[in-house]
Amino acid sequence: MESNIKIKVKYELLDFLKFNYWHIRKLKRVFVYFLCLWFLPVIIFFGKEIGFGGNGKGLFSLVSQYRWMFTIPVVLSLFVGFVYLNIYNIGKRAICKNPIWNEEKEITINDTGVFIVSESASMNLKWEHIVRFANIKELLVLYYSKSATILIPKRYINGKDNEILNVIEKNYRKMLNN
Repeated sequence: MESNIKIKVKYELLDFLKFNYWHIRKLKRVFVYFLCLWFLPVIIFFGKEIGFGGNGKGLFSLVSQYRWMFTIPVVLSLFVGFVYLNIYNIGKRAICKNPIWNEEKEITINDTGVFIVSESASMNLKWEHIVRFANIKELLVLYYSKSATILIPKRYINGKDNEILNVIEKNYRKMLNN
């Protein structure tokens, strides 16, 4: 028996930001690991040089002497900050400048696929075209290419969480097994 689950969705900037920040979480992890692996030896080195068994040089003279040790983390921090700012700007631009994102959409999920209908566009995706899906805290994310997605904010699901997840998981697994 095929059940049609219909969801009416109107995207907001926050939906895009939550997805984009979730999507780049690996970059954030790499950055934190890098800082830990970089700053831990620097702190140990400076601790020895300042007076923990060292010759008691002042911190200011050490920082000016080993300036190169601080430039790499500062440059990397600026880069990561730019990436996060860029994510915000891309999400804002998508919502503000593209009229399709401002329209209310009706998303239908069933055993055949995912169908999206809005005032000016429609899209039919069969389960064979879904390459990945993710269930994050406030969104269901269906990837139909490496970077193209369908976002379903959970605030519009209204208690149909389990039903939707069962249909997605059943058809996604079936597609993977073929």
